[in-house]
Amino acid sequence: MVTFPATFWSEPPVGGGGGGSYVNSVQHVTITIPVNVTSATATISAVGSYAFILHDGFLATSSSNSSISFVRLELTDSTTVTAYRNSSSATQTTTVRCVVVDATSSLLASVQFGTVSIAASSTSGTATISSTNSSYTAIHLLGINSSQTSLSYTGIEAVLSVSGTTVTATRLAASINTLDVEFVVLEFQSAACNQTIQSYQKSWTNSSTSTTQSITSVDVDNTILIYAGSNGNSTGNAANTQQQAVLTDGTTVTISTNSAGSISCQYNFFVVEFASGVLNSAVQRGTTTLTAVSSNTSTISSVDTSKSIINLLHFTASQTSSNISNVQPHAALTNATTVTVARNGSTNNVTASWEVAEFT
Repeated sequence: MVTFPATFWSEPPVGGGGGGSYVNSVQHVTITIPVNVTSATATISAVGSYAFILHDGFLATSSSNSSISFVRLELTDSTTVTAYRNSSSATQTTTVRCVVVDATSSLLASVQFGTVSIAASSTSGTATISSTNSSYTAIHLLGINSSQTSLSYTGIEAVLSVSGTTVTATRLAASINTLDVEFVVLEFQSAACNQTIQSYQKSWTNSSTSTTQSITSVDVDNTILIYAGSNGNSTGNAANTQQQAVLTDGTTVTISTNSAGSISCQYNFFVVEFASGVLNSAVQRGTTTLTAVSSNTSTISSVDTSKSIINLLHFTASQTSSNISNVQPHAALTNATTVTVARNGSTNNVTASWEVAEFT
């Protein structure tokens, strides 16, 4: 687990923390890791001790080298977000999108960042965190770094779970590559939630292109899903392995792939239903499809971007062979009424699932 010195954090802006405001600000961040380096940073306005990141995906110029494409994020200090990849490249770049949420103590009881390292011969690894109230705790995937120089989804895509003081990251197959899995643990205030947080680890065989997970009834206008990773038992067929989730109604989450493949898949997520007044408007959700193009947009009802998150719930892709640049997208809230999804390539199709939530 990452431990920061007391001087790491700025004081929250006036009006934050326990005063009825749940989020001081949301900052929308883009980081490009250029050629010949393994990391890059973005400078942000200073945030407080309850700040966290939501990873909104990445795009890569490399078609098959995972070690220079896959990226993880870290809140390095109160004014810096750092993006890392495993290896540098003289020709290829990676670009990642995220939101930095400067929450107050009215929303969160604690925030913990950390990294799980999975050894080359292992399918899982663990990290230790400080104790939290498990009934109100969720974990979010902040990306991975892989030493793998080819593309094999079974060896690089991981799912996260949390039990007590242990965070576990699991992939489907041990391989020659190591894996570093970044995470953030969010302990919500019980008063900010309408009910306890629900946790699901959905394992399914995609003999069809979708499955459902029943959940305890929620108000969809006040509910978001938190992505904790997904994987599928195929080395390079994104059409069978890449999955997205949608809160279909108050008791159902639908998880889908682009194509049926009769392979084992898993999608881990949390369901957070906020109490009345935490959100300023109803959660908006949708999908954006890139059909043989590198980007596309979806229109939403107007929100205050300085208080609104874009929450990527992963994606589906029609690519049946190994090609990172055609498959991996990122999502952004580009203005008050527009969600933009983009990738580096433009062959075949990608559909990204997202939510937009505006906090008070």
